[in-house]
Amino acid sequence: MGAATGSSHHHAAGADVAPLPAPGAEVWIAGLPGGSLPTVVIGLDGDVLRVDVPRLGGRHVPVKAGQEAVLLYRDREVPCMARVRALADAGGGEVPMLPVAAPERIQRRQAVRVAVCLDVVLLVPSETDAEVPMGGHLGDPYTVRATTENLSRTGVLLALDAPPRAGGRLRVRLIGLDGAPVELAARVVRSSPAPRGGVGHCALCFEDAGRRERRLLTEFVMDRQRTLRRRELGLD
Repeated sequence: MGAATGSSHHHAAGADVAPLPAPGAEVWIAGLPGGSLPTVVIGLDGDVLRVDVPRLGGRHVPVKAGQEAVLLYRDREVPCMARVRALADAGGGEVPMLPVAAPERIQRRQAVRVAVCLDVVLLVPSETDAEVPMGGHLGDPYTVRATTENLSRTGVLLALDAPPRAGGRLRVRLIGLDGAPVELAARVVRSSPAPRGGVGHCALCFEDAGRRERRLLTEFVMDRQRTLRRRELGLD
């Protein structure tokens, strides 16, 4: 998503208040028919955002006056969200939207990281004959099963018995983000072997994630953080 942002919202007194996205910034709108959809900010008049009407299958998604949604975007690589209400029906290729609460940074760090337990399959290129899968050749991937300890839009920390070496590249298949597995290229940035009777760990940095994968990761992490916050406040 685009990192450009506009002037601060008039509620910008709290530490986590974010600026609104600036014209030209890419945003995702959640809560419309068809799920979360990408679009672009056309203009910013005070606190009113003029957003290009999102499309699904090449057709405009209807947006009615009074309809509420959530904008997901980034401010200097920090994920942000703004709850908005449409001020008028979509027309002329755009829809005016007004924040109903102060936009917020989901977390100050650049990559929001949340604790979550998901099943993972790693596809690791074989480097020794012992690692080559049956009937395969050196360099063919072998599979390693792991579990996530925390996850962000840019990487994941895994718990597993035999962590791959740091610096290696592999593919990681995350299970549970959107029903179907999500597969990403990744690099091992840190690896800790398992102590006797314990579990090893490795940290992966995602590489070359596509638009769908970035959207799924961003939405999952944001939703998970909201859930954890509600639990902390005793609301769930």
